[in-house]
Amino acid sequence: MKRFTTIVCLLFLSVAAVGQPGTLKWRYQTGSNAVASPAIGPDGTVYVANNDLCLYAVNRDGTLKWRYFVGGFMYSSPTIGPDGTIYFGSGDGYLYALNPDSTLKWRSWASGQGIRSSPAIGSDGTLYVGTGPYVRAYNPDSSVKWTYEVGGDVKCSPAISSDGTIYIESSNGYLYAFNPDSTLKWRYRTAENGLSSPAIGDDGTVYHATRSAGLLAINPDSTLKWHCEVSQILYSSPAVGPDGAIYLGSLSHRLYAVNPDSTVRWRYRAGSEIRNSPAIGSDGTVYVGAADGYLYAVNPGGTLRWRYNTGSSIALSAPAIGPDGTVYFGAVDGCLYAIEGTGRLANSAWPKFGHDNQNTGRMGGGGILGWETGAPKPEARATIVRHRLHLDRPSGRSEPAATLHDPAGRMVMRLFPGDNDVGSIPAGVYFLRQGPGIPGAEGPSVRKVVIQR
Repeated sequence: MKRFTTIVCLLFLSVAAVGQPGTLKWRYQTGSNAVASPAIGPDGTVYVANNDLCLYAVNRDGTLKWRYFVGGFMYSSPTIGPDGTIYFGSGDGYLYALNPDSTLKWRSWASGQGIRSSPAIGSDGTLYVGTGPYVRAYNPDSSVKWTYEVGGDVKCSPAISSDGTIYIESSNGYLYAFNPDSTLKWRYRTAENGLSSPAIGDDGTVYHATRSAGLLAINPDSTLKWHCEVSQILYSSPAVGPDGAIYLGSLSHRLYAVNPDSTVRWRYRAGSEIRNSPAIGSDGTVYVGAADGYLYAVNPGGTLRWRYNTGSSIALSAPAIGPDGTVYFGAVDGCLYAIEGTGRLANSAWPKFGHDNQNTGRMGGGGILGWETGAPKPEARATIVRHRLHLDRPSGRSEPAATLHDPAGRMVMRLFPGDNDVGSIPAGVYFLRQGPGIPGAEGPSVRKVVIQR
């Protein structure tokens, strides 16, 4: 009888461990080191590029869906368009577009120097990517829209602001701002080799990390707002939290949290250098990988929440956070990891590398539909409005209570308690999202809204 009791206790403990934050859900072994950042499709498929010349599509349960071979190494992270098309660059010099079933939609020659930059997608579907000394814009049908030669080598990824401005840095030491028609808005001298990609704040401030000058905050008119002397930033791209705090890692083993006024909020010391870019969860947890093989989950106050040891360096593969809180990332051991987390991706101006789980690199980009918890089916009942959309006032708050999105997931408007004027928005089907990260929301929900005229 005593032996039976012991077995029952052990079984109970084993079950209790499942689903605990910081535990392994699954890992998928690819053929080589995974240094690119994963993207999550609308059906929950996780896409990750690898140095065995393959793009992998992995199901939510960790099984292989398909893989696609290319002709060169891949450092470019995949980007997912509103229709599910997967875009990525390769060392063979081509920009690829794949259908969700793995068939080739098109490929377009870009440069003999290969593509390390990850594509960004404009609101009109235009693709922007750096390759060799050029910044190129492609139409969704693969034709080249425009090319601008900046000189140097463009390895970082573009960031697109809400007004359509494209920000990207080159190894010639300049951060460039382009209008969507290819005209140069301005360039700002950073005196660095462009390895970190920019992030954009709610007010349009561009945050860019440099090795010698630290973190730069640049106004949309190209004037310097401030700089913060954080040490040895090289690869880590900034992420911006819901309260405007900026997070980034350094070669000095530290994860930094910087206030919007340039003061350092806190520093967390990891066990090794951080080349990885952080991602922020809806509960404020900051996830970042380090060269010591650990994925760190750091509390909003700068203390360790938990860490997971992969046993292999987590180099440049920035985490993605699924709608169920799962944290996905790659490591040098060639594995794609899925770790239990505690919240969805934060609803902030720029919560991770590439802005969103589809890596669109655009403010307002990324989808909210498909497999996310609470997302309505197309035939779901809808709230019908004409010119005004009313939201109840929770606890007397005046902050944004929800966001309105088009069917592709693009945010079209922030909504406040009370009556919201939607008269300027074209008639059609939209989705109203309330959830973590939106003040006043009581839980994640998405409901259908039809605007009629």
